[in-house]
Amino acid sequence: GHWWSLWWSSWHWIGEGSSAAGPPYALAMAVASTIGFGQPGLIVWLIFGMGVPLAGVGAWRFAARLGLGPWAQAWACATYALVPVALGALSGGHLGTMVVAILLPWIGRAGLGLGSSSAELRERSVWRLVLVGALGACFAPVLALLLIVLALVAPWFGLGQLTLRQRLVVAISPLLLILPWLVT
Repeated sequence: GHWWSLWWSSWHWIGEGSSAAGPPYALAMAVASTIGFGQPGLIVWLIFGMGVPLAGVGAWRFAARLGLGPWAQAWACATYALVPVALGALSGGHLGTMVVAILLPWIGRAGLGLGSSSAELRERSVWRLVLVGALGACFAPVLALLLIVLALVAPWFGLGQLTLRQRLVVAISPLLLILPWLVT
């Protein structure tokens, strides 16, 4: 479909035409539209149509990880899902902002797991953070910078149990995914 051609093509019919690389999120959207029966519009509709509820579910899970009570969780969920950023992205049609609003609580939840005393849980949290963070970095490359900073300052924020390999994985993996757009 459309997203795959945007990803693979060396020439894009934008304006008079361009040889610039497609957006970094084209691969993620291509995979999602393949799962969505080859309907790119369906995936975009799901992001915008279900974005606020998905952001709310992510906020609920993040608040639960923080150990908040049910009323505080409900308040956090409703507040985050209805923040002006998500509503502005929804009304303005900003795909990247909407996806990041959906993913940010999941990134935070994975980040909280980095401080676990269990080595196995820390390792799972590292890979969860890398997967969700890299997906978010496709839509907002500034998230890659955030993950680099997190990996660098980890020892000073109670995350000193992370190994050097785990910190490098957190810092470098999202950059590898968006590298073609960093060099052009």
